Amino acid sequence: MPQVQFAAQAYQARSTQLLNQACINAFTEPTPKEGKTQSPVYAIPGLSVFSRQGSGPILGMHIFDLLDLLFVMSGPALYSVTATGTATLIGTTNMGGSLVSMADNGQQMVMVDGSAGWIYQPTGVNQVTTETVNAGATTIPANITGTITSGDTLNVTLDNGAIFTTTAASTVTYADPAILLSGGVPSTVTAGAIITDPAVVLAEILAPAWQNAATCQYFDGYFVFDDAGTRQFFVSAINDGTQYSGLDFATATAASDIVMGVVVYHEQLLIFCRFHTEVWWDTGNLAFPFQRYDAALIARGLAAPHAVVSEDNTVFWMGDDGIFYRLEGFLPKRISTFAMEHAWQQYDQKYLDASCFVLTQEGHKFIIINFPSGPATWVYDIGSGLWHQRESWGTPWV
Repeated sequence: MPQVQFAAQAYQARSTQLLNQACINAFTEPTPKEGKTQSPVYAIPGLSVFSRQGSGPILGMHIFDLLDLLFVMSGPALYSVTATGTATLIGTTNMGGSLVSMADNGQQMVMVDGSAGWIYQPTGVNQVTTETVNAGATTIPANITGTITSGDTLNVTLDNGAIFTTTAASTVTYADPAILLSGGVPSTVTAGAIITDPAVVLAEILAPAWQNAATCQYFDGYFVFDDAGTRQFFVSAINDGTQYSGLDFATATAASDIVMGVVVYHEQLLIFCRFHTEVWWDTGNLAFPFQRYDAALIARGLAAPHAVVSEDNTVFWMGDDGIFYRLEGFLPKRISTFAMEHAWQQYDQKYLDASCFVLTQEGHKFIIINFPSGPATWVYDIGSGLWHQRESWGTPWV
């Protein structure tokens, strides 16, 4: 008796007489030739509660490896989550209206959502001095991130490497030019020295040179951001996500379209624009560290800031033309099908609200693409090269 093959992938052609194959909440796993079937179909495992953080929606997640913690943005609130699922509220931000991009440098974690930027530093957010003061000084000019409250403990880094511990004698915000100490410093503090307040671990970035960004990455000591709605991108000071300079900006010049997002790829920086993508590399130049690699222009843009993900030693993204691509070298390879591209065009916002993330499950690496205006979720299995869809029903999984 011939075998009946269940649908191995999602492919619903415009003409249903041609092919009308739906694969929902199931995926194919190729087997050795000795198997009774070459394409068994397995169900997606069900869900169980691992941890809850706030009331949602979940807008971003990031593993801070050196802390061995998962950080989750639930609505405007930031939580840390241990390996056993214990969640701890870190603090509340003014974000929460859109997806949040997160990156860390081992000491600090930066979060952006296109309208605001925040920084988390578990030892206390850096306050960087802007002028040199001598022994006995009780006022130190500094760039302030967050709010230092009168009476807070302050740790001042002296030129000799020692830490002088004192308290704040007044409340200071980013708009204030200096920190008032309750006691004079015992020795010289040079401009650029770090002062920390252990009570201030989460703060909004309000530096004069800061610009709103939708995406951020960490690369070679710098946080890198798109300058939302412009042709520019910018970087933080090296090894410090609290400090920004108006000189640390660059412009995507290969075409006139705006920058959509930034991605690190093989020790290079991909600047995804709306209709093209530029490749930049780290020259080590102190004036501005990155320079465009002119011979590697990618003639394909990005549909939405969060519609790109790195996995399997490459980059996957939703192109500006509504086709989903995998990068091979510097060439975009189409991996979506005509049928799904037609389906995406029918959504209220087409493919322009797409967002991506990676799920690894029992050896399978899935690229999850969510379309809120569909509403629909499509999944690409890197191992098999096949697509399926996922759906969920009922509280609390919708």
